[in-house]
Amino acid sequence: RDFTRREELQQTDVECWLGFITFLCEVFGTMRSSAGEPFRVLVCPIYSCLRE
Repeated sequence: RDFTRREELQQTDVECWLGFITFLCEVFGTMRSSAGEPFRVLVCPIYSCLRE
């Protein structure tokens, strides 16, 4: 839900916005597939958030 309203979140609550990006990065850094690969599906959302 937060990703779909990320522009609104960024404009209204910077602290929550930074927490959301931190959460995405932590999930990407921690979670692994059964083969030990990071969840690459999170790469695009993370880059999208960081570019904004």
